[in-house]
Amino acid sequence: MKPVKVYTLVFVFRENQVLLGMKQRGFGQDHYMGFGGKLELNETLYQCAVRELNEECGLIANSLTKLGVINFDYQGEEHIMEVHIYVTSDFDGVPVRSEEMDPKWFSVDNIPYDQMLRDSPYWFPKVLKNEKLNGFFEFDENKKIINHSFNDISGV
Repeated sequence: MKPVKVYTLVFVFRENQVLLGMKQRGFGQDHYMGFGGKLELNETLYQCAVRELNEECGLIANSLTKLGVINFDYQGEEHIMEVHIYVTSDFDGVPVRSEEMDPKWFSVDNIPYDQMLRDSPYWFPKVLKNEKLNGFFEFDENKKIINHSFNDISGV
């Protein structure tokens, strides 16, 4: 079994819109996604989510709600990515571009799935509905999904 690296991912909502960032470098480059990154030493998941949101788009989260976790296993990668997903509509500031992300508001009825990672259409609709998540994705060496599953944790 591969070792796990822990990440957070935050989605910001206002009215009928969600803020997505066009990734400028690294994993997911040239795709829209939420704001997040690796958990640092002596940092809680919540602290990581708040920090990454601020670093990547300048927003300050006043509160976050955790929706769950999705594990991503890419063949050829050394680690499984354990991604803890949060949402917020309680924030201060105005989104600004950073070296890593270029933020843009989208209507929740007009999500650019064709410009997101391949797995996004499977789980992001659940985020839009504020549903709890517990999922797993496995990818081949070409980043094609070869297996995925979700556990029902709606009653949890």
